[in-house]
Amino acid sequence: RNLFIVLHTMGNHWEYRRGYPPEFDVFKPSAPGKPANGMDAANREAILNAYDNSILYADFIIASVVDLLVRHADISALTFVSDHGEDLFDAYGDRLDFHFRPSASTLKVPLFVWTSESYNNVFPEKRSNLEANAFSKIGTENIFYTLADIANIGIDEFDPTKSFAQGNFTPSL
Repeated sequence: RNLFIVLHTMGNHWEYRRGYPPEFDVFKPSAPGKPANGMDAANREAILNAYDNSILYADFIIASVVDLLVRHADISALTFVSDHGEDLFDAYGDRLDFHFRPSASTLKVPLFVWTSESYNNVFPEKRSNLEANAFSKIGTENIFYTLADIANIGIDEFDPTKSFAQGNFTPSL
């Protein structure tokens, strides 16, 4: 049967140390168990380490899903996209700005598409187009069309120029 599954995780949102279990507290100091205050440069190292630990855990979750899909050897695809980036002392060396103001750190977000070997065999053109468009400018308006396209879900008023799985994809402005 066909499945379309969406996993929504806490991801890497403040408070970072609440976004991963103790076994992923690798980068230290990360100030586990301390109150959620001190969001300033005095706590920079602990904040950055906690953020890195949350990234490590997110990577583990994603890799676990890919491993599950590989084991089943079905026609499958996984798309990861972050809702926003984080400005961790990037724009202002003395303070966090999180994602409250647009900046290169907050607007350029991770996005990738993994496809199984079976998917690549059944949809070689889509896979090729994904690779060809890998460095194109992609915006949030492209996600819906691309997810539907990758899943081979037909929708009324489908606009192929908005799917980066299509050869005639038009990069976002």
